[in-house]
Amino acid sequence: MTAIWLVRHGEADVPPGVAIGRGDPPLSTRGQRQVARPAKRLAAEGVQRVFSSDLQRAQETAERIAASLRLAVNVCPELREIDFGTWEGRALGDLWTEKPDEAEAWERDLRCVPSGFGERFEALEARVAHFRCRLDGYRVAVVVAHRGPLAVLLHQLTRRSMEEAWMAPLAIGAALKVEVSAC
Repeated sequence: MTAIWLVRHGEADVPPGVAIGRGDPPLSTRGQRQVARPAKRLAAEGVQRVFSSDLQRAQETAERIAASLRLAVNVCPELREIDFGTWEGRALGDLWTEKPDEAEAWERDLRCVPSGFGERFEALEARVAHFRCRLDGYRVAVVVAHRGPLAVLLHQLTRRSMEEAWMAPLAIGAALKVEVSAC
Protein backbone atom coordinates (compact mmCIF):
# COMPACT_ATOMS: atom_id res chain seq x y z
CA MET A 1 0.00 0.00 0.00
CA THR A 2 1.28 3.46 -0.92
CA ALA A 3 0.20 6.64 0.86
CA ILE A 4 0.18 9.80 -1.22
CA TRP A 5 -0.49 13.00 0.70
CA LEU A 6 -2.06 15.66 -1.50
CA VAL A 7 -1.38 19.13 -0.08
CA ARG A 8 -2.89 22.28 -1.50
CA HIS A 9 -0.59 25.26 -1.17
CA GLY A 10 -1.28 27.95 1.40
CA GLU A 11 -3.21 31.10 0.56
CA ALA A 12 -1.50 33.21 -2.10
CA ASP A 13 -1.11 36.96 -1.91
CA VAL A 14 -3.99 37.77 -4.30
CA PRO A 15 -7.57 38.97 -3.82
CA PRO A 16 -10.20 36.22 -3.33
CA GLY A 17 -11.85 34.97 -6.52
CA VAL A 18 -9.02 36.02 -8.82
CA ALA A 19 -7.79 33.38 -11.28
CA ILE A 20 -4.16 32.50 -10.70
CA GLY A 21 -2.91 29.64 -12.76
CA ARG A 22 0.50 30.36 -14.25
CA GLY A 23 0.75 33.55 -12.20
CA ASP A 24 3.38 33.29 -9.51
CA PRO A 25 2.40 35.22 -6.39
CA PRO A 26 4.00 34.29 -3.08
CA LEU A 27 2.12 33.04 -0.05
CA SER A 28 0.27 35.64 1.94
CA THR A 29 1.02 36.09 5.63
CA ARG A 30 -2.03 33.95 6.36
CA GLY A 31 -0.81 31.34 3.84
CA GLN A 32 2.53 31.14 5.62
CA ARG A 33 0.71 30.35 8.87
CA GLN A 34 -1.53 27.76 7.15
CA VAL A 35 1.50 25.71 6.14
CA ALA A 36 2.34 24.86 9.76
CA ARG A 37 -0.70 22.55 10.05
CA PRO A 38 0.18 20.07 7.28
CA ALA A 39 3.88 20.22 8.20
CA LYS A 40 3.06 19.16 11.76
CA ARG A 41 0.56 16.52 10.58
CA LEU A 42 3.08 14.89 8.22
CA ALA A 43 5.94 14.76 10.73
CA ALA A 44 5.05 11.25 11.95
CA GLU A 45 4.00 9.75 8.59
CA GLY A 46 7.35 8.40 7.41
CA VAL A 47 7.40 10.60 4.31
CA GLN A 48 10.13 9.63 1.87
CA ARG A 49 9.73 12.28 -0.81
CA VAL A 50 8.19 15.75 -1.24
CA PHE A 51 7.12 16.88 -4.72
CA SER A 52 5.99 20.38 -5.62
CA SER A 53 4.75 22.50 -8.47
CA ASP A 54 7.40 24.95 -9.64
CA LEU A 55 5.22 27.96 -8.78
CA GLN A 56 6.37 29.79 -5.68
CA ARG A 57 3.15 29.50 -3.65
CA ALA A 58 3.44 25.71 -3.87
CA GLN A 59 7.22 25.68 -3.48
CA GLU A 60 7.07 27.82 -0.34
CA THR A 61 4.50 25.41 1.10
CA ALA A 62 6.56 22.36 0.11
CA GLU A 63 9.80 23.83 1.45
CA ARG A 64 8.27 24.40 4.88
CA ILE A 65 6.91 20.85 4.94
CA ALA A 66 10.16 19.35 3.65
CA ALA A 67 12.25 21.30 6.17
CA SER A 68 10.20 19.85 9.03
CA LEU A 69 10.87 16.37 7.57
CA ARG A 70 14.53 17.04 6.76
CA LEU A 71 13.90 16.30 3.08
CA ALA A 72 14.56 18.11 -0.19
CA VAL A 73 11.78 19.33 -2.46
CA ASN A 74 11.51 17.76 -5.91
CA VAL A 75 10.23 20.52 -8.19
CA CYS A 76 7.90 19.34 -10.97
CA PRO A 77 6.55 21.78 -13.60
CA GLU A 78 3.91 19.16 -14.51
CA LEU A 79 2.13 20.08 -11.27
CA ARG A 80 1.43 23.69 -12.30
CA GLU A 81 -2.13 24.94 -12.19
CA ILE A 82 -4.07 25.13 -15.45
CA ASP A 83 -3.19 28.15 -17.57
CA PHE A 84 -6.08 30.60 -17.35
CA GLY A 85 -4.80 32.55 -20.38
CA THR A 86 -6.62 35.85 -20.81
CA TRP A 87 -8.51 35.18 -17.57
CA GLU A 88 -5.30 35.13 -15.54
CA GLY A 89 -5.45 37.81 -12.84
CA ARG A 90 -9.15 38.47 -13.42
CA ALA A 91 -12.12 37.65 -11.23
CA LEU A 92 -13.46 34.30 -12.45
CA GLY A 93 -16.94 35.50 -11.48
CA ASP A 94 -16.78 37.80 -14.52
CA LEU A 95 -16.82 34.70 -16.71
CA TRP A 96 -20.46 34.06 -15.75
CA THR A 97 -21.35 37.61 -16.77
CA GLU A 98 -19.30 37.88 -19.96
CA LYS A 99 -19.59 34.32 -21.29
CA PRO A 100 -22.51 32.66 -19.48
CA ASP A 101 -22.90 29.81 -22.00
CA GLU A 102 -19.24 28.87 -21.72
CA ALA A 103 -19.30 29.22 -17.93
CA GLU A 104 -22.31 26.92 -17.68
CA ALA A 105 -20.70 24.38 -20.04
CA TRP A 106 -17.59 24.43 -17.84
CA GLU A 107 -19.71 23.85 -14.74
CA ARG A 108 -21.31 20.81 -16.39
CA ASP A 109 -18.04 19.39 -17.72
CA LEU A 110 -14.61 20.49 -16.47
CA ARG A 111 -13.11 19.51 -19.81
CA CYS A 112 -15.10 22.29 -21.55
CA VAL A 113 -12.77 25.12 -20.55
CA PRO A 114 -13.90 28.57 -21.68
CA SER A 115 -12.37 30.30 -24.68
CA GLY A 116 -9.48 32.47 -23.66
CA PHE A 117 -8.01 29.85 -21.36
CA GLY A 118 -4.39 29.17 -22.26
CA GLU A 119 -4.62 25.41 -21.85
CA ARG A 120 -7.10 22.64 -22.55
CA PHE A 121 -8.10 20.45 -19.60
CA GLU A 122 -6.80 17.43 -21.48
CA ALA A 123 -3.32 19.00 -21.45
CA LEU A 124 -3.52 19.36 -17.66
CA GLU A 125 -4.56 15.71 -17.39
CA ALA A 126 -1.64 14.63 -19.60
CA ARG A 127 0.89 16.66 -17.56
CA VAL A 128 -0.34 15.13 -14.31
CA ALA A 129 -0.32 11.62 -15.80
CA HIS A 130 3.31 12.18 -16.81
CA PHE A 131 4.13 13.27 -13.23
CA ARG A 132 2.31 10.29 -11.71
CA CYS A 133 5.05 7.84 -12.68
CA ARG A 134 7.43 9.75 -10.37
CA LEU A 135 5.46 8.40 -7.41
CA ASP A 136 6.48 4.81 -8.15
CA GLY A 137 8.69 3.23 -5.52
CA TYR A 138 7.73 5.39 -2.55
CA ARG A 139 5.76 4.08 0.39
CA VAL A 140 4.81 7.61 1.54
CA ALA A 141 5.07 10.74 -0.60
CA VAL A 142 3.77 14.29 -0.42
CA VAL A 143 2.56 16.23 -3.47
CA VAL A 144 2.14 19.98 -3.01
CA ALA A 145 0.27 21.69 -5.80
CA HIS A 146 -2.89 23.53 -6.84
CA ARG A 147 -6.57 22.63 -6.99
CA GLY A 148 -6.60 21.55 -10.64
CA PRO A 149 -3.58 19.24 -10.68
CA LEU A 150 -4.46 17.78 -7.27
CA ALA A 151 -8.00 16.97 -8.42
CA VAL A 152 -6.65 15.34 -11.58
CA LEU A 153 -4.12 13.34 -9.55
CA LEU A 154 -6.83 12.25 -7.11
CA HIS A 155 -8.92 11.11 -10.09
CA GLN A 156 -5.97 9.20 -11.59
CA LEU A 157 -4.97 7.55 -8.31
CA THR A 158 -8.43 6.52 -7.13
CA ARG A 159 -10.47 6.28 -10.33
CA ARG A 160 -13.08 8.56 -8.78
CA SER A 161 -14.85 10.50 -11.47
CA MET A 162 -13.20 13.80 -12.34
CA GLU A 163 -16.24 15.61 -10.94
CA GLU A 164 -15.99 13.75 -7.61
CA ALA A 165 -12.27 14.45 -7.42
CA TRP A 166 -12.87 18.14 -8.17
CA MET A 167 -15.35 18.34 -5.30
CA ALA A 168 -13.00 16.61 -2.80
CA PRO A 169 -12.56 18.64 0.38
CA LEU A 170 -9.09 20.00 -0.26
CA ALA A 171 -9.12 23.54 1.06
CA ILE A 172 -6.21 25.92 0.72
CA GLY A 173 -3.44 24.77 3.06
CA ALA A 174 -5.07 21.37 3.68
CA ALA A 175 -3.72 17.82 3.29
CA LEU A 176 -5.57 14.72 2.11
CA LYS A 177 -4.20 11.18 2.45
CA VAL A 178 -4.84 8.84 -0.48
CA GLU A 179 -3.97 5.17 -0.13
CA VAL A 180 -3.43 3.29 -3.35
CA SER A 181 -2.40 -0.26 -4.16
CA ALA A 182 0.18 0.79 -6.70
CA CYS A 183 1.05 3.93 -8.55
